[in-house]
Amino acid sequence: MNETGGPAAGDGPSRAATALADFEAGKLLRRSVVGLLVLMAALAAISYRFKGEVIEGSTAFVEFAGGPGVMAAWFLLDLLPVPIIPHDVFSTLAYLGSLGFWTTVAWSSAGSILGGCASWFLSSRLAHRPMVHRAITTGRARKMFELTRKYGALALAVGAVSPLPYSIAAWACGATDLRAGPFLAVSLLRIPRIAFYLYLVKLGTLNVLA
Repeated sequence: MNETGGPAAGDGPSRAATALADFEAGKLLRRSVVGLLVLMAALAAISYRFKGEVIEGSTAFVEFAGGPGVMAAWFLLDLLPVPIIPHDVFSTLAYLGSLGFWTTVAWSSAGSILGGCASWFLSSRLAHRPMVHRAITTGRARKMFELTRKYGALALAVGAVSPLPYSIAAWACGATDLRAGPFLAVSLLRIPRIAFYLYLVKLGTLNVLA
């Protein structure tokens, strides 16, 4: 504070940066939620239009890959520091292929948490390298990285349960030295997140497949 009781000269830019980061985080979350809703609607529409093909393809996926394949898909997607495709596509295929609701949740959660832990470990060792640092602080990853750097485990929790990219939050946590214990504890929120999203998929697809 200055002598007149107003903010110090250095407070303005800092508060402006904080407000901008919060605004960007809000925009990112809203866009992610809209993306999730679009995905659910698309799954329902595809399931309705191509009912036989969806069931046949899902059954073939389960027969070929099974639970380990679902786990591997979630592991790889949560290992990569850049979002590629929605993870829940693989859970949906597994569930529609009769893998079972809780079995699908278990395999998906195991893959996601292991992928997140691998991301945290690699980032804690490699984040100082220019190529890795650029990958997790620029482009689509930048907003989530800034959110995690500012809020730490709280941002990781948001990434674990929301459509925001958990993998980027995991890489950011490793780069910003969040300890392994809190990281793993917060990452367990992936389990209810995956169960809830799969339940939404169930409501959106099985109603039209009945």
